[in-house]
Amino acid sequence: MKAKEFLQQARFLDQRINSKVREIEKMNALATNMSAVISDMPKAKGSTTSRMEDTVCKIIDYENEVRENLDRLISIKREINDTLEQIDEVDYRIVLQKRYLEMCSWEEIACDIDKKVRWVQMLHGRGLDKVQELLDRSA
Repeated sequence: MKAKEFLQQARFLDQRINSKVREIEKMNALATNMSAVISDMPKAKGSTTSRMEDTVCKIIDYENEVRENLDRLISIKREINDTLEQIDEVDYRIVLQKRYLEMCSWEEIACDIDKKVRWVQMLHGRGLDKVQELLDRSA
């Protein structure tokens, strides 16, 4: 995988993670808001579980799936962060962290580190080269 592709994974991880967290919250809300229907009608013979119990089990299974996906997303983000932490040159690391983990624009990064945009883009290119070296070494 190329360095830029590797780092670009982080650009949308926060959105995906937040989406997964919201899904879990919705599932929990569904599970806690369910109520049993009280009826004087006789229950069907041979039925060992209630529909409510089945629904709660399905919600729990789905929530577990979502949590597994969330764990994978967090692992990818951690891997990206760990890779950036291995870069010795602080300027490269800062530019890459701001660009890919904080989703900053070139102008925002330039303002934050008090450099010109063109210089930030040059640091970015050199930082990508360092990330590629790290990826090639770990492959």
